[in-house]
Amino acid sequence: MPKPLKETTAPAKARSSPTKIAPETRELVDAAAPYAGAFRAEDTKRADTLHQRLHTFTTWCEPQQFAPMPALPGTVAPYLTALAISDRKMATIERALVAICQGAQAARLPLYLAR
Repeated sequence: MPKPLKETTAPAKARSSPTKIAPETRELVDAAAPYAGAFRAEDTKRADTLHQRLHTFTTWCEPQQFAPMPALPGTVAPYLTALAISDRKMATIERALVAICQGAQAARLPLYLAR
């Protein structure tokens, strides 16, 4: 049977507020910040990006008075056209379409787009 871990308490200096961190420690904390995002899994990053793209589509639909889901050709085509008119690259437009398709699949809604 493994031994239980001892509880340790940090010295009083280590428990001080972040504003009282020594300058060299503050530099280390600042230098470590860019690495924090690197520990997220690639699938998590992709899911966040997919969610952002789907949210952008949904936000675009509201003032047009279009229902974003189920994604109908009469809704998706004007959205993709709006992206093209605003000088988005073809890869960006394709990723937007993929996000809409995957969003419909995730919601188990029919997708009425020609393949």
